Amino acid sequence: MSSTIGIKISSTESLAKVVSIIRKYESLSISEIKKRIDSNSYLLTYGYTDDKGLNTLLKCHKEFSALGISTQLFEHDRPCELQFFKNLSKTYQEISDEIDAEDDEE
Repeated sequence: MSSTIGIKISSTESLAKVVSIIRKYESLSISEIKKRIDSNSYLLTYGYTDDKGLNTLLKCHKEFSALGISTQLFEHDRPCELQFFKNLSKTYQEISDEIDAEDDEE
């Protein structure tokens, strides 16, 4: 089982829009992005416990949605709902806040 989270899109009428969003987060070539779309591969993928990566996926999903581009989020190579990612992000933030509070007490 893969311990990753990622985002895919099945197809797009506007490759330029997809490229402009993806390039905000990773410096991939246009041909690499197109190849990932055509092969139904992850456009972006991060480790399951990468809180910054998780937030990047949420931002990316929001930007795609605003342009009417359908995305699918994945957790451990299984499709999952946006709410799961939001809850996971909230959990990571709570853990980070607790650690920061403990560090401040020391």
